[in-house]
Amino acid sequence: MDGIVAEIELEILRQAKGIANFRAKFPPLLRAEIDRVIDSHHTGRYFLRELEKTEKTYLGTRVEIALRHFLGLSKGEKLDLRIGEREVDIKNTVRSNWSIPPETQGYCCVLIRIDEDRALFDFGLVRITEDILNPGGNRDGKRSISAVGLESVRWIFEREPYPANFFNSLRPETLNELRLLKTGAARMAALFRELVGTPVSREAVIAVVRQNDSLKRLRKNGGARDALEREGIALLSGKYDTALIAAMGLPPCGPTEFISFRPVTGEQVEALRRKGVWDVR
Repeated sequence: MDGIVAEIELEILRQAKGIANFRAKFPPLLRAEIDRVIDSHHTGRYFLRELEKTEKTYLGTRVEIALRHFLGLSKGEKLDLRIGEREVDIKNTVRSNWSIPPETQGYCCVLIRIDEDRALFDFGLVRITEDILNPGGNRDGKRSISAVGLESVRWIFEREPYPANFFNSLRPETLNELRLLKTGAARMAALFRELVGTPVSREAVIAVVRQNDSLKRLRKNGGARDALEREGIALLSGKYDTALIAAMGLPPCGPTEFISFRPVTGEQVEALRRKGVWDVR
């Protein structure tokens, strides 16, 4: 392995506080940056494939900034990252290859590849030299890495999972319904009707509601709870209903998660009433 690449790998892992911490902390950062660019709350889009080309480029910038912050490293004078006395470029792609600009020749490059359909990513290091690039290029002189060049990449992570897009868990029919419904409360009821017994994050709620004060759409008095109760579905909060969620035998929920539930026994209904989350008679 290239000695410079090896040195940079060791420094990245040191700054990441070890491979285990890197594996635990970096994948959620990827998910967060992808979701920020999709911006479901404001755009009504749910998937990376719905983004414009310029937005996918912006995603690369977001990932670059997130990685630099995670590692506690600064931006270089010429390239994206300074590691010790060396400057390193960061290239992100949501396709199969990267666009390598001429100014990175001779420098080490961090390669990040995101496979959103499978929720897998690659993270590797390579020194950019003429012999690892395909001939030709675009108008800016950017070139892709050849098949031979890919063999030179030092992969820190290869086909590593990261948190999947929440909306991949929904049926196409439900996604279409969410797009067509006019109010946040109606979209929220449709979501929890579909995902009975499945924890749903606060972020997913905000993305689906697409209105200010999104969490108010979960409440009674015109919110999703009213519509769900009429259908025999209770809506519980991981923050306020922890004991009740456990008593009902439901999956554990974090403090920013919610879960819907169909009570089927008299004891379950009575427990919900005592907690004040069930008014159906």
